[in-house]
Amino acid sequence: MKGMIGLLALLASAVHADNEAQDDAEAKPPCALGFCMGQTIEGEAEGDATGVSFRTYEHRAFSGGLTVYWTAATGVCMLRGFQRILSPDRFGNAHKREVERYTDLVARKYGDPTESYDFANAGSIWADKPQYWLMGLKQGERHYTNNWYEEDLPDGFLTIAVIATSEHLVTVQYEFANFDKCIEEGKQSFGDDF
Repeated sequence: MKGMIGLLALLASAVHADNEAQDDAEAKPPCALGFCMGQTIEGEAEGDATGVSFRTYEHRAFSGGLTVYWTAATGVCMLRGFQRILSPDRFGNAHKREVERYTDLVARKYGDPTESYDFANAGSIWADKPQYWLMGLKQGERHYTNNWYEEDLPDGFLTIAVIATSEHLVTVQYEFANFDKCIEEGKQSFGDDF
């Protein structure tokens, strides 16, 4: 009987410890690339995008750095990493390689993308000419991206996107759940200037 009571006490203790660990995990904000949702950024911003402050940091994952966006009220709400394409080719092979490389890195942690796009706008003169893939991207008529959305991500993340952004960039973007509030806060502070 004593052994059974001891075993039950041990099991209850283990369940209690698991519940505490789960509560601690739920209380922590989501983090990516060394920054967490709501984190306070000390010091001056480099600038602001309609009231949302930003600063670019060197980051080992991105040759073009990592830009962190925040407001005083919301803290960090978005991260955007920039990978430079030093030798773009007209077929877009360098862009595709970088998008796939970053997609694989994100997918290791969050699973396959919710959706992927590789298309040219309807009616684009670049649509059926693979040798002009890069020209379509440069003209804003080509889209090459992998996206993860809130329903497929852990709590606290709104979206993650890996995008061939321009002729010389691939971007990896994380939006946290406070992103909409951050934008609204930024608009209000920006509007105070008028």
